[in-house]
Amino acid sequence: MGEKMNKKGNDHDSDTTLGEHLAALRRAAQLTLRQVEDATDKEVSNAYLSQLENNKITKPSPNILHALAAVYKASYEGLMERAGYLTAGKARP
Repeated sequence: MGEKMNKKGNDHDSDTTLGEHLAALRRAAQLTLRQVEDATDKEVSNAYLSQLENNKITKPSPNILHALAAVYKASYEGLMERAGYLTAGKARP
């Protein structure tokens, strides 16, 4: 049996931090920190993203999460949930 259980029954590992998840999304998109900075029109600097990925910043603004979701083609609601802005299953209709 695996050490990490998926507690919420969805397709992401709920035990990873927001930073770890963002780093995984960036690697999956095969983008560098600077490429993400360029893709967000410098809304998210490479230094800020590095701090996010290393869990030095744990509560980025919804605007930052929206920009990253667009670049990574990821769920904005999923990122908002990981950042603590939304509770699972409580998104607005």
